[in-house]
Formats: sequence, C-alpha cells, structure tokens
Amino acid sequence: EVIKSSGGELLSNTFVISKELQDKIDKKLNEICQEYAEKESAHCTPQLYAAALQGNIALASSSSSATAKGAVAKKPAASAGKRKGASKVSEETSTNQETIPFVGKDEIKSQIRSINDELPDEILDLLTDNLYSVKSRQYLDQFIQRVKESFVAKESEAGSDTTRKNEIKNVQESIKQMHANICIFSRAIEQLIAENETGLAETLQRHLIRSLCSDMCDNILRELDPSANSKTGQLTIEERNKLIQKMSEPNRSFLSKVNESLNGKNVETTLTRLEDAANDLLQLSLKRPNKKNEKDIALDIREKLKAKLTDEQDPAMILHLTVTLIFYAVTTGRFIHAPGKAVPALIKYLSKALPTNVNQRLHEMQDYVIQQSTTGAAAAPLSTDRIEFIKKLGLSAKENMSFASFSTDTDEAQ
Repeated sequence: EVIKSSGGELLSNTFVISKELQDKIDKKLNEICQEYAEKESAHCTPQLYAAALQGNIALASSSSSATAKGAVAKKPAASAGKRKGASKVSEETSTNQETIPFVGKDEIKSQIRSINDELPDEILDLLTDNLYSVKSRQYLDQFIQRVKESFVAKESEAGSDTTRKNEIKNVQESIKQMHANICIFSRAIEQLIAENETGLAETLQRHLIRSLCSDMCDNILRELDPSANSKTGQLTIEERNKLIQKMSEPNRSFLSKVNESLNGKNVETTLTRLEDAANDLLQLSLKRPNKKNEKDIALDIREKLKAKLTDEQDPAMILHLTVTLIFYAVTTGRFIHAPGKAVPALIKYLSKALPTNVNQRLHEMQDYVIQQSTTGAAAAPLSTDRIEFIKKLGLSAKENMSFASFSTDTDEAQ
C-alpha cells in the first residue's frame, strides 16, 4: 500500500518515511528540545551543576505528557540503577540522581499528527517510540551542556560583581584613609597659625592641597568616571576640569567646587568640599577623627615613617623624615605633610625646642644636602657617624621626648 500523503510506503512490513517528512518532524522536535533545555537550565542550582558534571541526570517518567509539567532537578524516591554517560537515558534512577522533565510520548505523538494527520495509528506509535528515544537522548545532552554553560556564566557574573564590589570597597577605604590623614596634618597647620607661623603654615597648606587633597579628588572622580583611569598619576587642574565639564549634575557642580579649591591655599575649604562630594556623590560619609582616633592615626603614621627611615640611605630623605618625626615629638603628637623645600623653615621653627648640639647637627646636615643638590659629586662628604646621628634622632622620636641624651655625638638615643 502506498501512502502518498505521508511520502512513504509499507513494504514487507517495513515503513519507510520520506526525507521531507523526517525533516519536518526533526525540525519540530528539535525546537521543542531547545525550548525545554533553555527553560529548565535557567533554574540551574549547584546540585544540578554537580550532577551534570558527573553525568548523573535522568529524565522523569515519560508515561504521559504530564511529566513535562514537573519541576526541575527533583530526586526520585525509587532506587533502581544509575545512568552511565551523558547520552544514555534511563528511567530508573538512584536516590542520588537528579531528574528533569521532558515532553511525554503523547506530546510527541501529537506533534507528529499535527504535521501529518493521515498516518495509521500503528505507524504513528512506532514513530513516537523511536523518536522519543532519540530525542530524549538529544535533549538530555543538550540540557547538560546548557546547565554547564549557565552555571559558568552565573559564576563569571558573580565573580565580576564581587570584583567590582571589592574595587569599590578599596577605593572607599583609600578615600577614608586620605581623609583621616588630611585631618591629622591640618591640625599641625592650625597650631602653626595659632603661633603666628603664617609663612610656614601657608607652605604646608598649599602642599597638602596639591598632594593628598588632589589625590582624594582624583579617587572620587575616577570612581564616578572610569574613563579617568586612562590617565595614570595625579590629574592636573585642566585635566580634571575637562572630565568634570562632561559630567551631568549634580556631579559637575560638586566636583567643580572641589577642583576650584585645589588651586587655593585653604585646607579647611578644600576638605569640606571633598567631604560634601564624597557624601552626596558616593554616599560615603566621612567623619573627622575624634581625639582617640587622632592619636591612633598619628601612631600609625609615626611607625610607617620610622620604618621608612630605617631603610633610607639618601641623606636628603633621612633629614626630611627626621625633621617630620622631631616635629611630632616637639608639638606633642602633631604631624606635618611637608615638601622638601620646607625643611629649612621647619628646622628653624624646631630650633627653639632643641639642644644646641642637635641644632648644629641638623644645620650641618641641611648644608650638606643643599651642597649635594647644587654641586652634586663636588659636595664634601659627610661622615657616616653624622648621618647616623640624624637617623637615630628621628627613630627615637616620641611625644614629650627628652633630647638630653643627644647632648653629645656619642650618646645613645632614648
């Protein structure tokens, strides 16, 4: 009997279907496999991912189309075997297997009938059984692959989120630390102003604004506009202004005020504007340290300076670090952030609190550094003992320090 409408014929009890009909059925069922794989893999869990890696996934019962409505990755109650390999389908699963739903045979039969409704029931049943077996294996392999891809994508996304969160946290911690240090250094400036040391105070204010305050502004700017990261090092006033003018409000307004103050000489004004920008633009509340926190921060700065001084070999830097530490000792816990050009003025300021011998050694070192910077190799060498004396002076710095032990070159620092 020739079944013309189906494109096939029954020969010696064997039914041969045409390629055209086969392609139509394959296309339809492939679409269903893909749809189910995408839908069910979207519910990927760590347990399901582990089962997929181990090839320990099976299809739920296929007795009817109702199985297609089940939940993803349920563990069956029965225990009767274990699937071997990603492509082998077994309806009997162990208690450790994860099961996933797929269309039942009734659904496949319905799809075939929708393509050709003239197929005899016997042939339709035969096709359904054969295609269910083939498409089940295909779907299971496709599902496992999608689960792996989905889980890897989620892990990658989660990793990116974690990285970004860590970056934000690091930037915020950096801003907080800069803010705390600026507050500490500004205290010393306030003391100098109170003592009418206005020239030195102005030098220190300008340096603090140009260095730490500018760095803090750059950190805020880079957090708001990642394109600023293309420029390494500190941004210039002009570079900041170009980036700021491209921003929308309120970013532009807040940062314009900060950038304007960076060209000034009032630390308090700049610090207040930085605090406002951090609070309103980054939702980062910056609290000025109380007395206890100030002491802790100062001690931390002291230890870092001493560690740097211990390994330092350059005479100019040894003198710079020592003068900074002596200032801390003389002013009972105040720290300065000073440029190298301010060292002579600082030595002059400190001289009234230091023994004559110590003053002589500091001026001697200062003269040597100046000669070295102007004449280079032609500068008369300074003995190692004289340099070590200055170094020990800085390393011994502490609040309420007594300089009596430094009355002679050979005495040990206390």
